[in-house]
Amino acid sequence: MAFHEVCELLLARMLICATARYATRDELEEAKHEIIRTLENVLFRPERKDAQPQPDKVSEAP
Repeated sequence: MAFHEVCELLLARMLICATARYATRDELEEAKHEIIRTLENVLFRPERKDAQPQPDKVSEAP
């Protein structure tokens, strides 16, 4: 449920641009790339140098 709501918020600006009467192609492209950059930052964010390493759940002994 929370994932669905996050997606709704992520796509809101693009939906507003797509349904606006005078939206330009450039505005739609900008909204699209805003979504792409957000996903890149969330999915492929490089680890911070000051972050504490997280244990690898796959290699943990039972």
